Amino acid sequence: MTRVLPALSRGYGYYANQGFNGFYNRLAPGGDIGLFQQPPASTAVSTLTLVTAHVVLGATGWWLHRWHRRGGTESAWALAIAWLATTLVSPIAWQHHFAPALFAFVRVVRALVDDPELRRVRVVLLGGVAFVLMASYFEVRALQSVVARLLASYVLYGALALGATLGLVAEARSSRR
Repeated sequence: MTRVLPALSRGYGYYANQGFNGFYNRLAPGGDIGLFQQPPASTAVSTLTLVTAHVVLGATGWWLHRWHRRGGTESAWALAIAWLATTLVSPIAWQHHFAPALFAFVRVVRALVDDPELRRVRVVLLGGVAFVLMASYFEVRALQSVVARLLASYVLYGALALGATLGLVAEARSSRR
């Protein structure tokens, strides 16, 4: 509790860390994204991680509250969105921590099967892109330039697309109630 947790709060630039902290750590100069090692303490990475966490969690809480007040009472959708937000802002969001997204994808597919009105291009396209990015593995350890490291966060990008998909489907379902 006194050593491990504070050390883990710095996160890692390691390629498997697919949350915002991993993204920020990989953009910091130096280090090898293929090595599993703690990065040097960085005020910029810590600040960006903390600000992003507050923004993401605050926006998610605001949206869930607004959605609930408008009649969105499906707790499975709310849980999926809250889980995704907390995983994205965790300093250690390894690729396997996104595995529960499978349940969110099942909810989206079930909603698309049940409700033909939801089968809009943006919902299907966003959901498809999210699934491909989150369910695939790309070898990215050789990406060492700062610009190339942007590509190493493919699960993060998929998770953001999944979040948009969940929001679109949840909004559409609750607006027709």
